[in-house]
Amino acid sequence: MQNIQRTASAIDQAMFEAAVRRLASAREIVVVATGVTAAAGFFLAYSLEVIGLRARAVLDGGVAQAVTLTHLGAEDVVVGLGVWRYVRSTLDALHQAKEQGATVIAITDSIVSPLARHADYAFEVATEGAMHSLSMTGVMSLINALVAATSLVDPARTSRALQRIDRQFVARELLIS
Repeated sequence: MQNIQRTASAIDQAMFEAAVRRLASAREIVVVATGVTAAAGFFLAYSLEVIGLRARAVLDGGVAQAVTLTHLGAEDVVVGLGVWRYVRSTLDALHQAKEQGATVIAITDSIVSPLARHADYAFEVATEGAMHSLSMTGVMSLINALVAATSLVDPARTSRALQRIDRQFVARELLIS
């Protein structure tokens, strides 16, 4: 609970709202994350897709990252997730995105981290965990807040997207009754 509270208290509301507007208006959103942040990065991209935005996750750098980032420009957003022991490929992605004119959002454990220094919008999350491990509760709480707020920018789009997904789930018999 402490990580969630510390993360919430560190959020600059004006920056949060500006980042949400930018996510909602993006042509494409690429989420770059690896290591301990990969699962959170996947969840963010998936959740943004569910609410009707074009989003995808790049979780391993290398060729996939190079190809994905090549086509980005001023209409696009790259979200980089990284915490202590920052991964070079994530930083490289943010640097490339900035060079190509994309908006960069960083979710990181320090406002002075290498990721934050390359970001238009940087959000500090608390990651203190038990013993040697990091906790992702602060990361996930921020991601949930970003997705919820982004879904409310255009509720009609969100509703249409959710209805289309529901129809696909039914048509493909994806759910167990």
